[in-house]
Formats: sequence, C-alpha cells, structure tokens
Amino acid sequence: MKKIVFPLIIILIALAGCASTTTLEPRATDVTGEVQTPQWYLSGQVPGYGTQEYLIGTGQGPTLEDAIAEAQSVIGGQLKVSVDSTVESFRKESNIDGQMNFFETFSESSTITVNETIKGSQIAKQEQVAGTYYVFAALHIQRYIAQLLIELGDIQRQVTSQLSQARSAVQRALVFEAMDRYSSAYDLLVDYYTKRAYVEALAPNQVPRGITSASEVVSEIRSMLSAITLSVVSGDAQEATLGSDLPEPVVFQVAYRAAGGQQIPVASIPVTLRGADRSSLGRYTTDSNGRVSVSVQAVPSARTGGSVSATMDMYAIMGPFAGYVGRPEAQVTYTITKPVQQHTVSLQLIDAAGKRMPSLERSVARELEGLGVAVQAQSDWSIVGICYVVSEQHMSSFQGTQYLASVELELELFDPQSSRRSSVVFPSSGMSLQHADDAIVNACASVRVDAKRLASLLSAIE
Repeated sequence: MKKIVFPLIIILIALAGCASTTTLEPRATDVTGEVQTPQWYLSGQVPGYGTQEYLIGTGQGPTLEDAIAEAQSVIGGQLKVSVDSTVESFRKESNIDGQMNFFETFSESSTITVNETIKGSQIAKQEQVAGTYYVFAALHIQRYIAQLLIELGDIQRQVTSQLSQARSAVQRALVFEAMDRYSSAYDLLVDYYTKRAYVEALAPNQVPRGITSASEVVSEIRSMLSAITLSVVSGDAQEATLGSDLPEPVVFQVAYRAAGGQQIPVASIPVTLRGADRSSLGRYTTDSNGRVSVSVQAVPSARTGGSVSATMDMYAIMGPFAGYVGRPEAQVTYTITKPVQQHTVSLQLIDAAGKRMPSLERSVARELEGLGVAVQAQSDWSIVGICYVVSEQHMSSFQGTQYLASVELELELFDPQSSRRSSVVFPSSGMSLQHADDAIVNACASVRVDAKRLASLLSAIE
C-alpha cells in the first residue's frame, strides 16, 4: 500500500499570504557590540497569543521570507502526525474484500485541498536584528476549526446530492451520468477527509460523523459496473467463402442488468472487434439500442473457419473504476466453405529492377486459388504488381555497413478493356550486408500478401 504524506510546502505557501499585525522592527546591537536575539523569540511567547488559543510557530532567517517560512513550518509540523493518521484511515475505508481501491485521485487532490485549509493565521511579530529576521506566527485554533466545520458540512450536502443523482441515473441505466456523479462524490470525499484530518489534529471531539464512507461509494460503483453485459444478438454460425462477406451482419449488444433482471440497452459504449488472430477489425460505439452491427469478411485463422470477438473498452471512460467491469467478451464463429472457381486472371509481379518474381507469384497464386480465382497465362482479367522503393538507408555495425530498404508492392486489377478497376498496397522491408540493390531485392521478395486485402482487390471483378 502506497504511503501518502501531505506535502507541507503547500501549507507553507498558504500561510505566506497571511496578514501581519506588526511592522518590521530593526534592532541595534547592545553597548558591548554583541547581537541580542529578541527575548520574545527565545521564549516563544508574545502577549495575547497563548498556546491554549493558538498554534505558535517561530522562525529566523537571513530574509523575512525565510523567517516566515520557518515559522509556518513549525505550525504545519504540529498537524502532520494526525493528518497522516487520517490518510491511513481513509485507506482502510476504501478497502473492499481485501482489494485496495485507494486511487491516485487522493494523492493528486490532497495537495490542492491542503492549500485551501489553513486560513486566518497571523504574523503576530517580526523583527530584524543585525541582518537576521525573526518571526512569530500564530493560528487561532477555534476560528480555524469553525471554518473547517462549515466547509465539511457543505461537502456533506454535496456528497449526498451527488449520490442521490447517481442512484437515480443507475435505475435508468444511464451509466455515464451515474459514473460522473459517483466520481464527483468520490472526489468530494477526498476533499472531506483532507479537511477532517486537520479538525482531528486540533479538536478530536468536534470531528463530524455520518458521511457516506469511501467504501460505500466504491461498492455502489462496483455493483453498477459489474451489471454491464456484452452479448451476441445475431450473426453467429454463418457460412461464407474465403474473402467474401458473411451473409448477415454480426450484431453485439451492451446492456445493464437491472435489479429485477431486465436488460436495459446502454448507448455510447466503445466496443473493439478482433479477428481470431487478435488483429483489430475496428473500434465502434453502441447505438441508442446498445448495439454494434458490422459486416464481416470471412478471413480464417485456419482454412475452415474464423471468428469475431467483441470487447468493451471501458478504461478510458471509467478510469480506475474500470477494473470492476473487467473485459467482458462476446464471440461469433463462422465456417469457411470451399470457393467455387468462378474467375481466372493472369498474374505478373515485377521487382524494383524490372525483373519477374516467380517465387512471390506462386505464393500469390495460392492465395488467389483459395479465394476462388484461378491463375492462367492468358486471361481477360489481369493482376499486375510492381515493387516500388519507398526509402533507402545504410548504417555502420560490428558486421560492417548494413543496407536497409523499404518498399511497397502495388497490385492492380485490370479488366478486359485494360482499365484499372482496383488496387491494394503491401509494404515490406529488407536488409543486405553487400549492397543497397540487394536490400531492395530482398525487400521485394519478402512481401507478404494476405487474403483479406487480396479479396478486396478481387471484389471489382464482375
């Protein structure tokens, strides 16, 4: 568990702007020439500022600012132990089922809150003696506590209001509105516990009670988020030939499971779709019916079938609370049927030097056959691919100079009238220790043509 300590420097800054009740009093040395430290500084006492009513701090330094900072540090130090204790208490209240839910929000917000807590302090006396500045600072305890109690009461009312609105939103499955309200309530609790820490340090018997605890808020958030479900509405168990679209769109739905078991659609939830190889098929957002509907191209993990998985991407929206949703996943599977040979094409692939690439042509021909297209030497339709150099560079290494090349293989589909109907690009890279031209040849030979983009190229064949 992370230990949180309030940075006292914020307290010091807050006190730096406090009003002073005295003017600076220069002081000379005595008749012997020795510098005399002010008696009030040595005793730590100034008339009218008793320790029963005030927190006292004294300080000295080469500048007035240094002396004030030291005096403020003394006052802040008197609160530190109790503040740390209250932070630990907050941690415990945020602990549910042994799982820590004490978030970075507290660490970030506490520094802002501390800066606003100490009000009404005074620089009761300040004096300069032979280049050294002495300061007496005082914080009126009861006035300070009274101000904090007013602020705590206001926070309690705000927390109650935010939680009431959050619970109402939950009943209507307005997940985002509810999350905003719950988060606001939680952030207010951060402010509340920070201020309450100072009340505990000065007047333990006046600490207010009865506010909703952090664990209660987190528990409600957890209950709401765990009731969000992701399921398949339609599109499972379809059949399609490799590279073609499934006959029906695939439909997923996000819903909120209400207390009575009713499934209420949840709109605007981001959903990521992935293929069987976990490659992304796109990121979508649920509509007003909580649904995502997409057309899916049959691309297999094996030659006989494929799948599409949907997951909710909640972290960007729910932040640290997203862990309570987890990553619900729904999946559809489909069968890939053997394609009927319906078309023929001629195929010619040329590298950057203008030479044919027979090995790559054989590889592409196999992919085309899997998509139901036969490769013949003569055909009305043709596919021509040319490998273009995108970039070249070289670098020194322990093996000598390395030559690197990046290329793109552009495949173009031409109809019987020699008009270009579609094209796709496949990037690749290569390396050589011999020559830049070798790196280009290796890059062109290393191109990998996948069935999905090849199918999109063939979609223009009539």
